[in-house]
Amino acid sequence: MNSTPKRLVPILIGLLFTLGTTSAPAAKAPLSPEKLKESSSHIVSGKVLEVESKVQKSDIERGIGIQRDEVFTIKVLVKTVSKGGTVKVGDEIEIVAWRPRTRIPPTAGLQGHDSIPKEGDIVKLFLEDSDGKSFEPLLPNGIVIEKEVARKPGKAIR
Repeated sequence: MNSTPKRLVPILIGLLFTLGTTSAPAAKAPLSPEKLKESSSHIVSGKVLEVESKVQKSDIERGIGIQRDEVFTIKVLVKTVSKGGTVKVGDEIEIVAWRPRTRIPPTAGLQGHDSIPKEGDIVKLFLEDSDGKSFEPLLPNGIVIEKEVARKPGKAIR
């Protein structure tokens, strides 16, 4: 009787166990208020002047399949600066935020920014300098909507 299949069983079980325990990306837990303050290069508050969005190939998810993100460009008029010397009160700054839009096949991973403000909202932003021209809010909760502007009836809310 051939004992080769009996020797393969432990090897196959070990291989399956190893494959089953590899780490998979997951959603990021919200940062505490202390961690938001500590991790940000800039902390500003202001009024949202404009929000534009576009769907594009994901820069975050690079796996096999179709991955598209909705990327938001948010213009903010700065009212207060709590941290960061390069931004001044009265400046208009550009914020780039994102959320996953399409994942085929579905994958676990970062889920983008929790809150996306609308035009007219008052926000507090915990930012990291991205390229000197625009800023990225810390993931996932670096955008805090302090006051939402009342919407007109019939106007779509995203």
